[in-house]
Amino acid sequence: MARQIAARLKSVMSRHEFSAETRAVLERNVVALQAIAADAESFEAEQEEAEKAERSVEDKLKGRVGIYVFTYPQYLRYPTHPSDEFEKMPDRTLLKVGFTDNGILERVNQETSGTGVPEHRRILRAYLQTRSNSHPNRDLEQQFHDLLDAAGHAGPKRGSTERKRGGNEWFSTSIEFLDCIAQTLALEIVEVLPDNEL
Repeated sequence: MARQIAARLKSVMSRHEFSAETRAVLERNVVALQAIAADAESFEAEQEEAEKAERSVEDKLKGRVGIYVFTYPQYLRYPTHPSDEFEKMPDRTLLKVGFTDNGILERVNQETSGTGVPEHRRILRAYLQTRSNSHPNRDLEQQFHDLLDAAGHAGPKRGSTERKRGGNEWFSTSIEFLDCIAQTLALEIVEVLPDNEL
């Protein structure tokens, strides 16, 4: 993504006239983006850590019913609603909150495979149904989404005409808030990528 943006900036700079100050800013941005794109070692290390975290919980998630949460590294690095120094709330960012009744890892892999995916996704949490949980399967997902909507954590497509075309399970929220919902609904919380690695 950084490589593509740098190329576009260079293209725009070659086709348009800018003031010296603006051109200097754009050139600094191109250099920074190229450095990010060249940092393959850090990307590979991040990827390896995420895959190791998934493998560590693979058996626990196999064939289990529940809610899953994943996102992309870009959203983790750049929150949609960063908290400021006066807030006691965690950063909020775009997180996909979905449901499966047949294997969480399999479902996430199915959703995120394909050529249109810009980065390798990061699975952050699984919220599993327990014996003490009496919610019917599909109602569980609806309750999760209703609580997120009521708290004002709706994502960009919820409530719009775009909703029918996908994207309605993305929320601008935090893992801390999702963990609270899971506790309220008496779900087992499985940390796939722990808080200290987010």
